[in-house]
Amino acid sequence: MTRLVEIYKSLSFLFTQIKLTILCIEECIKNHSELSKIKFDENFYNQPGFSMSSRAILSNHCLIQFKSFLDEYKNFNESNFDGKYAESIRRVRNLNQYGIKRINKWKDLEKFRNDILAHNFKANKKSFFNNPNNEVYEYLIPDSLNEKKVCLMIMQKICLNIMDEFPEVITHSNIIHYNIGMNLKINFDSKLDLEEETRLINENM
Repeated sequence: MTRLVEIYKSLSFLFTQIKLTILCIEECIKNHSELSKIKFDENFYNQPGFSMSSRAILSNHCLIQFKSFLDEYKNFNESNFDGKYAESIRRVRNLNQYGIKRINKWKDLEKFRNDILAHNFKANKKSFFNNPNNEVYEYLIPDSLNEKKVCLMIMQKICLNIMDEFPEVITHSNIIHYNIGMNLKINFDSKLDLEEETRLINENM
């Protein structure tokens, strides 16, 4: 049961984070005209503008989250559990099969994550910046807001189907009251002097 709870918690937290990201993208679209009034000090970044830049960053992050969810879902299989769970897991995976197949139609999600978002702009082990023939690299990914919403709905159904088959995960996971921050500590220098750091960098680099 411990392993099942771990997987369910991971999937549930990833789902909620993905939903938040998509809600943020939606708000950027709704408030495009207002957000477009925000200007950066450096004009280079004003070419796409604040609204478009924010949407692009959120969209890219959302694709990374999608892949994380799918990677975690792979752990929800018979080989990771005692035999007593095998039939139930098969039943849930069968229910989720349509959704997984639908997501897999965006066949380049993992490749896009690897080539563009997570690694150093390399396709087929070649740098994007060493492309004398101007080769165009094509990727089929959930790019539009509606496509992302379809993925979100499928991921929600996956979580609900696990919960319906294993209602005890809710009791054991305490998912409603659990705060991941309780088990996470970020160390930072609260006394950092930005002006002094800037001076030292300019002097020494």
